[in-house]
Amino acid sequence: MSVQDFIATGLRFECTACGKCCVNHGDYALVFLTGQDIARAAEKLDLSSKEFLKRYTRRVHGERVLQDRGDGCVFLDPDGLCRIYEARPLQCRTFPFWKENLNPHTWKKVIARDCPGVGCGKPVSQSRIEMFLEWDRKGHYPVPEKT
Repeated sequence: MSVQDFIATGLRFECTACGKCCVNHGDYALVFLTGQDIARAAEKLDLSSKEFLKRYTRRVHGERVLQDRGDGCVFLDPDGLCRIYEARPLQCRTFPFWKENLNPHTWKKVIARDCPGVGCGKPVSQSRIEMFLEWDRKGHYPVPEKT
């Protein structure tokens, strides 16, 4: 089944803010960063991009990733919430709608096992899921205007 066929009627998902997507799950342990992610997170933390890179990132196979604290994201607070939520990376913004997750087996057996929001709430439309896939493909997403 193609991704398009799988998402044709939308997929039910509603974030429960449980923080389970922010802990390490085997292969799902790295948060890759775009330049936009670095700039936004640094601004959120009132740091220069250089200082943010030094404090909170590392290189893996030539890619810049967030450091973790061993079991999960360095920005996951004790209550399971993200300390930089408004400036969270693209990878976090688009979870669980990653291309590799958008097939029946992975969605129902892997993602749903670790994410209580899968199957909840109103369906996320095919067009919205395609927008997330496009953001990921481009490595860029729209930034809301400051108010």
